[in-house]
Amino acid sequence: MGRLLLIPGPRHAHGFPPTRTYCRHRVLVQMPLWYNWATIPRRVGERRFGVAASHQDRTSVVLERSRHMARLSGASVARIEEICDAYQGEKTPLVMILSDIQREFGYVPLEVQEVVSRKTGLSVAEIYGVVTFYSFFSLTPKGKHVIGCCLGTACYVKGAQRIIDRFCNDLGIEPGGTTDDGMFTIDALRCIGACAAAPAVTIDGKVYARVDISQVPGIISAYRQMEGGAE
Repeated sequence: MGRLLLIPGPRHAHGFPPTRTYCRHRVLVQMPLWYNWATIPRRVGERRFGVAASHQDRTSVVLERSRHMARLSGASVARIEEICDAYQGEKTPLVMILSDIQREFGYVPLEVQEVVSRKTGLSVAEIYGVVTFYSFFSLTPKGKHVIGCCLGTACYVKGAQRIIDRFCNDLGIEPGGTTDDGMFTIDALRCIGACAAAPAVTIDGKVYARVDISQVPGIISAYRQMEGGAE
């Protein structure tokens, strides 16, 4: 069996309300039936389970580490520990550590989080919470070019949903997904602070202002040509 990490969950003032179990990246989350997940962007691969919660699960978020997860090489572990050691003097080093790991490895999977936990003394639950809260971090490898479509209010009312749909359709992937050739990843972002340029799209940190749906094929083609690939 994989290891289980139990994290106290929220409870109602008058006891536990009826709950439903949601699965997010090997994390089982118990939430009240009235909780509206539709208002929150969902990651690709998330599944919903309409099963009754056990008494134990009503008080917990369960983090299960798969037995089949690939092990880190000794060199990778040493490099992660080196990154952690570089921020020993900082008061709040976690985000900086994770940022360096994301840039160097391309993602921050659970086995990496466990190494960071051992070095920093922080719980895996706390590290996982940071990784899944900030869109910069990823639990899975990202493509060479990361396309971020802002879905903040200003961008959304100016057609951002149609733009991200066009990117997804042309590349054959869903938000959060990566193309088979590893070239592109598409992320749906919250407000990126470029409201005056709405609808805005970022690619590898470069902001494209007032993007029109008709520009999407040309943008994709330009990056493919840059890499010497087919249009």
